[in-house]
Amino acid sequence: MTGPLQLHPRAVFGVDAGRVFVSVDGRDDTLVASDGEALIAVVAAFVAPSAPADVVDQLARRGLDAAEVIEALAEDGILIPAGQASTIGSTPAANLQLLSLIVDLAHRIAGDVAAFGAARPASTGELHADLHRVLADLTRIATALAASRGEYLQSQIDALGLAQSGGLKLNIGAGKRRLAGWVNIDVAPAELAMDVRWGLPFEAGMASHVLLSHFVEHMSRFEAARLVREAHRVLSPGGIVRVVVPDFQVYARAYLEADRRFFAIQRERWPWTAELRTDLERILSYAAGADADPRAFMRDHRYGYDFETLRVVLESAGFTDVTQSAYMASTDPELRVDDRSACADVALDGREFSLFVEARKPPA
Repeated sequence: MTGPLQLHPRAVFGVDAGRVFVSVDGRDDTLVASDGEALIAVVAAFVAPSAPADVVDQLARRGLDAAEVIEALAEDGILIPAGQASTIGSTPAANLQLLSLIVDLAHRIAGDVAAFGAARPASTGELHADLHRVLADLTRIATALAASRGEYLQSQIDALGLAQSGGLKLNIGAGKRRLAGWVNIDVAPAELAMDVRWGLPFEAGMASHVLLSHFVEHMSRFEAARLVREAHRVLSPGGIVRVVVPDFQVYARAYLEADRRFFAIQRERWPWTAELRTDLERILSYAAGADADPRAFMRDHRYGYDFETLRVVLESAGFTDVTQSAYMASTDPELRVDDRSACADVALDGREFSLFVEARKPPA
């Protein structure tokens, strides 16, 4: 500890049940101080870059032993070399990690509140006030971000030359597999980067085709239904939507028949499913979206579909002529693009793992 140290830019400091603590990003290795006064003084001293020896001497004059506290904070990465502080930026990945911690903590707090019930009446008012403060902060952040959406989307639409265009072909949930001649939509760094839960940024009737390939299963049932309604809105009369999802009926049949070859192919194509212990777990996680991690944004599957269920979703949004298709067998040549998908081609003895469904917006 010879050079200047500084408090980590994302250090979290507070008091809980009379104990003073400090950590980075809410990590589990939170340092709880036996000498709260010394910890508070050390944290305050290193808000700006400071030499450890100078801080030890300064606090010694106040009768505080800071050496061990400084050493512990440095070992836990809470105090870092001053030169590193400027390199720790607020990246999207770092912010998503923080949000995952917030979700996790909210889940834990909800469990505690339910478990204690009225057993801690003295703390109920204080907790309610604390939660209101947190809610106010999160509402402020959400409001500021929402206010930025319009300009952010418009700048991309202008750059893509889509402002006055009609006959658009929208590839929603494109990921890294972009289609030439299509508007490829996903989170950054997509061609049109956005959260589709905002609503599609196009006027009614501007699109001729909408492709949702292995995407809607990553949304809740409510979110998926709302997106399908948006697809119906932006399609012109007679426009067509193609939806590709894991076929729950195929997975269920393979499970009931104890089809080892089927699940061997699944484990080979999606290696993460090999970490699950049984075929039932693989079905529930992949084909039904059971036990999705609430901290994961659009990563885990959240819902499952067979043809009947997907037909209900499409018809409820106003689509007609809902039909089951097959791999590379769209009725429209523009939608014969399943070979560009990461997983739509998986099959065993002619039995496709994916469900392919098309529907049309009724003519005017």
